[in-house]
Amino acid sequence: RVHGLEKVKESKLRQERTEVKEPKVTTKWSEAEHQRFREALTLFGPKDMKSIANHVQTRTLPQVRTHHQKWLKRVQQGKEEPVRIPVHLFPGYVGNEQETNVSQSSQGE
Repeated sequence: RVHGLEKVKESKLRQERTEVKEPKVTTKWSEAEHQRFREALTLFGPKDMKSIANHVQTRTLPQVRTHHQKWLKRVQQGKEEPVRIPVHLFPGYVGNEQETNVSQSSQGE
């Protein structure tokens, strides 16, 4: 009996290994999603990712975190405009260093 049970288990393991997993589908952030992301940054600040994700509505918390990291990199490279974040709440945040650099437009996307 044990031998037969082992064959069944081995067969199931082999089947699991050969199953084709569906590729992860990712889509580019839409202009509307990115605009909601930028709005949420000004409303909740850069640390409250859960509230930002709730405001965006169409993206998960990990997707919002990743988008924030990539967006910060683009801002630091000068490829995208930063958003206005309350300086007294987040003094070291990117875009708050020079008031002349801070804009709420979304040009350059």
